[in-house]
Amino acid sequence: MLMEQLLHVQGGDFDTRDAPSDRTLLRSLYGRYRAMPNSLTDDQMALVYAALCTSRFAQIRVAISEGENLTLTDESREDITYYHKAYNALASWSRPSLVALWALFYLIPFSIGMGGPAETKDLLQQMAWQVKELGLHRRETASLYQPHDQVGALFSAFFYTEMWVGSRLC
Repeated sequence: MLMEQLLHVQGGDFDTRDAPSDRTLLRSLYGRYRAMPNSLTDDQMALVYAALCTSRFAQIRVAISEGENLTLTDESREDITYYHKAYNALASWSRPSLVALWALFYLIPFSIGMGGPAETKDLLQQMAWQVKELGLHRRETASLYQPHDQVGALFSAFFYTEMWVGSRLC
């Protein structure tokens, strides 16, 4: 339910209709996560958890905006749990990968909405490291990726998110 909701979220900060993510990969990883979680690498687990975090956070925001009285504590909130699982999986992975970069991309909206400046800055620093290590910041190395990798969109997402967040933190 959460994953399907994420793949169809529309409106507000979480409008994913035009997001440059590879939904086929996300669907595949989520199916494997449900059937055989040990078959996923840490970066793949991080992407699944990050997508679930974003999806649950969007559900909570919609419920609150519709006037529902939610009695959730930080300990019981699924979005926070998924955030920590994604963050820890990325820490365990600690290697450059497009999948890890997508996971960070999905964690940023949660961090902006629920975290503080330090958490958001940390995620952006991790994204910058991924972008640099993957060579996405240089045309000659970024052009080596296949079109379906969507590295231009990923780099643009990082660049504009970093600029937007940076302008809000000043």
